[in-house]
Amino acid sequence: MNIEAYVNKVLECADLAPSDEKRVRAELRNHILEMIDNGKHIGISETEVMQMVTKEFGTPEELGKMIAKAKG
Repeated sequence: MNIEAYVNKVLECADLAPSDEKRVRAELRNHILEMIDNGKHIGISETEVMQMVTKEFGTPEELGKMIAKAKG
């Protein structure tokens, strides 16, 4: 799964207000891009990083539900 698909699915499941969605989208996307950039420096592919993201944060559905719960 690529970055945009992952982030889109997370936010679809999080069901946030538009202002919150914009902020969370930027934060999540930037965090993943930073992880990909760091991975490239040590020889890890974007695909491998996205697998690590899913392992660390859960599926997009799981992360979206956690964000929704945290936002109340």
